[in-house]
Amino acid sequence: MRTACADLARLAAAALIALAAGTAFAQQKPPPPPEGNRPVEAIARDLGVTPEQFREAFKKVQPAPKGQRPTPEQRARNRKVLSEALGVSPEKLDEVMDKYRPEGPRH
Repeated sequence: MRTACADLARLAAAALIALAAGTAFAQQKPPPPPEGNRPVEAIARDLGVTPEQFREAFKKVQPAPKGQRPTPEQRARNRKVLSEALGVSPEKLDEVMDKYRPEGPRH
C-alpha cells in the first residue's frame, strides 16, 4: 500500500510539473519570423527606415518559387515594390541590398 501511494504521489508530481511546463511554454511569445540571411537591422539603418518598416515592405515582395531563381521581370517588380514602400530610390535600394547580399554584389 505504501509503495502504491508513493508511486501515485510521484505520478501526480510529474503530471503537475508537465502541466506547469506546458503552461509556461504556451505563454511564451512566438519566435520572430525567419529572415533568411538578411541582417534586417543593418539594412534598415542604411536605408533610413526602421526594421519594422523594412519587414512590412518586404511582405509585399513576391519571391520566386522555392528552388528557382527570380526572373528579370520578378526582380524588377520586387525592386519597384520595395523602393516605393520604403521611400528610397531603386538605386539606393540596390546599393544597400548588394552590400549585405551573402553571395556578394549582383552585377
